[in-house]
Amino acid sequence: MTYAPNLAPEGIETVTIVSPNGLNSASFVPKFGGSGYSIVLPGPDGPRETMYLHDFFWDEDTPRTRGGWPFLFPICGRLERDGSPNTYLYRGRRYEMPSHGFGMRMPWAHELSADKTEVRLTLRDTQETFVQYPFSFEVVLTYTMTDEKMTCHQSFTNKGPFPMPFYAGFHPYFVTPPVGPEGKEQTLVMHEPYRRYVYNESLTDLVAEDELPAFPQPCHSPLLKELLSRVLPSNELTIQDPEDWTIHMTAKGIEDPDLYKYVQHYTMEDKAFFCVEPWMSHPNALNAVDACPLLPPDETITAQLELWTTFMES
Repeated sequence: MTYAPNLAPEGIETVTIVSPNGLNSASFVPKFGGSGYSIVLPGPDGPRETMYLHDFFWDEDTPRTRGGWPFLFPICGRLERDGSPNTYLYRGRRYEMPSHGFGMRMPWAHELSADKTEVRLTLRDTQETFVQYPFSFEVVLTYTMTDEKMTCHQSFTNKGPFPMPFYAGFHPYFVTPPVGPEGKEQTLVMHEPYRRYVYNESLTDLVAEDELPAFPQPCHSPLLKELLSRVLPSNELTIQDPEDWTIHMTAKGIEDPDLYKYVQHYTMEDKAFFCVEPWMSHPNALNAVDACPLLPPDETITAQLELWTTFMES
């Protein structure tokens, strides 16, 4: 099985960073929420694509999660208040925001380093965001590509006069072999959570806890369907395909190592991808007390994500 790099159609602005050795790369679409559409890292037969794209990824008007590498801000998952979807209450006023927030649906400013190994993506509040989220903010994602890995340094700054609740997250669609007895079903997900939560029917609230499945689990397993778990700061997430090619990922806060407390799992049975998503909090946390980070005025919190691969030499 080969994993050829994903390519962008003509006419859409993209930005690409490349490792010093020229073999590894990561490409982003600034106007699609800064989402990545290609992350190429070392594999057993040369550099390999790690990202899966839905067939509507390049549809400029889609409100759906496109696949690839979306970044979620200022919420992860869905909101619901008193039976009203996409709704939360702040200081006695109701606001509406779509699932996973507006960050992945808005254009981000970008600045590429002179050596093209690093790109800085920036999102700031606008009149459009203020209707959904009454806070002044700046989010900066600095992606760097080395010969061994990709890193994403994140900074979140509250520019306003009130404490700012938010819970960001990553939603990577990692490519797997095609569905089949020797493919996706043999691809293993591994990490070490210590709590498992049960959703309500609308996938907005946590209503109970349950026993954790034993890891590693095949990513086709029904035990992983919409699984939300709690993890330790040292938790490393891995996806290993049948060729012993393994994708590794870690995410943690710099000031607060436990910033990314949760991991969400997601897939579609007939699609060749699996999502392992580091989140700062659970869905609907804007409607819960003390459920998400609260950033004081004029303060910044930072975090770091690392993504790399390992494989068996042939």
